[in-house]
Amino acid sequence: MKKILSLALSFLIVLSCMTFSFASATTEQTEAQKLLDEKKVLIIGNSFVYYGLTVINKKNTVLTQSQRSNDKGYFYQLCKANGINVSVTNWCFASHSLTSLFGGECNVSACNKVKHEDYLTDRYFDYVIISPGNGSLVEKNIASDFEYIMEFFRKANPNVKFVCMGPLAAHGINSNDTFYPGITGYYPTLKEKGVIIADWGKIVKDILKGNCTIPGATQSYLRSSFVVKDNYHPNVLSGYITTLITYCAITGESALAQPYSFYNNTSLNSNFNMDNYVANRYTNGYKDTNFDKIFASPSDMKGIQMLVDRELKANEYNIKATKGDGALNVNSDVSLENTLLVCALYSENSKLSGVKFLNVESNTKTASFYVSNDTWNSAKIFVWENLDYLYPLDEAATINFAN
Repeated sequence: MKKILSLALSFLIVLSCMTFSFASATTEQTEAQKLLDEKKVLIIGNSFVYYGLTVINKKNTVLTQSQRSNDKGYFYQLCKANGINVSVTNWCFASHSLTSLFGGECNVSACNKVKHEDYLTDRYFDYVIISPGNGSLVEKNIASDFEYIMEFFRKANPNVKFVCMGPLAAHGINSNDTFYPGITGYYPTLKEKGVIIADWGKIVKDILKGNCTIPGATQSYLRSSFVVKDNYHPNVLSGYITTLITYCAITGESALAQPYSFYNNTSLNSNFNMDNYVANRYTNGYKDTNFDKIFASPSDMKGIQMLVDRELKANEYNIKATKGDGALNVNSDVSLENTLLVCALYSENSKLSGVKFLNVESNTKTASFYVSNDTWNSAKIFVWENLDYLYPLDEAATINFAN
């Protein structure tokens, strides 16, 4: 009898150890995931963030930090699905620019000159994610808005990290389809200041403009695949891309195989009811969009995730352009050696003159170019908007225009 009890006890001990070992293995976090675990995140923006459910919409009359804390939108859900416990505060107000939210009284008439920043009673955050919009799309406002916001939160936490979510509106897909080069042109300065760039708008623009193709796509991609019935606010597919590129930009993880099944899981949040969402956001329901079919296609979602990885990999490279005198009239393509990347400063119809390849430093992944004075402005705007189709899918480049 004692022998049987001893064997039973030994079995239970072994089983307990196995169970503990299994539990530890399944909950162990990567070093990348630890960057967000138990961290406080603030997301600043407007309807171009909450329409896609990256955060859950709050009325503009909801002012206090406590009422806007513990947001359970897509950003929170993606973190949770990866075993990350993160606290998200939603500082997104309809029709607001960054200037409306920080730096003085709000200039949105319905807000009655309230100072939104005064309601941020706890200003200690680990990450502040900023989505420029409205007046903040104008170049002269971008610098002052970011400088004010960064100084504002660094007073509470000198080590706070900042992320710029590049909106679709900056890429010419907005209420009047106006291109705003100010934000993308300011990326090099933001990067120098340590700001992480997560340009989800560029990915969607690339797809819609035909500048890139989605590997393994089974669906057609129309504007309505990414925006709601007003033809410019993001839908939940754009919201997922927004969430995904932001998460991966912070953690450094690959976008491939990241979860997305939470997008319509009403047990997580009632706002994820897609029947209600489509009824409210589209005139003729699912007849007006196919985002649900895209989400239902593993091949399409993998392809989108590959494009997110491609966009983020761009941060690994730098291309320096130096302004010079006189036109060079160089019409040949400009390429890096060993297929690090391929970057030709040309459009689909005509090449830019006045651009000359100088050299490449493989160890720093830096390519240098000479750009003539006559070509300088057009080259800056062109490259930022069109580099997407000038390099292979698994290679990329960013531009750092030096004066």
